[in-house]
Amino acid sequence: MKNNLRGAKIDFHSIIESMWLHSKYYSSLLSTVVRLRESGDSYAALLVLFNMMELVFKSIREDDTHNLMDDVNWLYNNGLLTEDEKQFINSENGVRTIRNKMTHKDCYSYCIDINDVAYPFAEKETWDIIYDLIAPNTIWIINNVISRKA
Repeated sequence: MKNNLRGAKIDFHSIIESMWLHSKYYSSLLSTVVRLRESGDSYAALLVLFNMMELVFKSIREDDTHNLMDDVNWLYNNGLLTEDEKQFINSENGVRTIRNKMTHKDCYSYCIDINDVAYPFAEKETWDIIYDLIAPNTIWIINNVISRKA
């Protein structure tokens, strides 16, 4: 189990089961994320997780014509994201920054700076570190947004 934004433990399998009540599709995607990470492929797990987050946000907004930043702001302005959740997504080492480097740029030319240590994106271990840093809160946020909308 990992900690969420407030330091509480997150049980991914409980979230998968809870999510299944709202959407079998999103529950299946989240199961894929966890399975990929458990099999050692953090990079692929993050790609699926980030895609899932965007799909959930667009589905809840019922509009797929905007970018992720617009969707995050809309969810926040409509009470579906807290200030802490929005800040986590938009932070320097947050979801949007990592996602943009992974999907829109040659990510292997980048590093991530964590506690004044540079971790190159070209190293598999870096993706494990990023997954452990980002995935628990991202999963927690996705679950919160779905629950708030329901």
